[in-house]
Amino acid sequence: MTEPVDAEKNAGRTTVIVGAAVTALLVVAVAVAAVRGPEPDGSPVSEGQAEPTSTAAAPTEAASGTPEATAAAVAPPPGTQAPAPGGSSGTTSAPRPGDIARPQAPAPDGSKLESLSAPPVKTIGMISVPADFRVATYAVTMRPFGWGPRGSEGGRLIVAIVKSTPTDEGARALGKEFSGRNATVWVTTEQAAAIKLGGTYAGTIVLSPQGGGTAAFRLVDAKLAQ
Repeated sequence: MTEPVDAEKNAGRTTVIVGAAVTALLVVAVAVAAVRGPEPDGSPVSEGQAEPTSTAAAPTEAASGTPEATAAAVAPPPGTQAPAPGGSSGTTSAPRPGDIARPQAPAPDGSKLESLSAPPVKTIGMISVPADFRVATYAVTMRPFGWGPRGSEGGRLIVAIVKSTPTDEGARALGKEFSGRNATVWVTTEQAAAIKLGGTYAGTIVLSPQGGGTAAFRLVDAKLAQ
């Protein structure tokens, strides 16, 4: 009767010993893995391990508070010239027609009128007029700055109106004063042929309706003052 009992006890002891051995092997495997660290397979870093370092430059904070990426300046090879602004190399070329932007004064007397890429500040293009507006005519003394956009039928002349005088009821009823103002005036191709030089011109301009409650200047005649 005692032999079966002893056999069962021995079997239980064997099971405990085997389980302890397996547990010990697992502990050793975990320890080895911790020492070796993660395999370079792109797997995420476990908690407690050091994160891999990066050689990429981190964004810096500009004075305005806007993050901007850092970039290293690359010097040109020896004996070469750094590119000029705009991508071209070499020295900046002289201004060409069309490069003049927002001139501060009318063209000098006798100088050839050039194209303007932008008119002077506060230049009148169109003005608001009443719904029943028809036309307003002014005798003017004016000095041109230069040319705006031009086409086959005419173009826009940018002028400084030295003095304007209403000459019809429409202008007097409108009650607007343009002396001392800069304005865009539409001129025909034939009229443009007579306005080539800087200087003082005496002539007539009209405000014509353009629709939508607006009006623009149009040249009637002009002659270079002597």
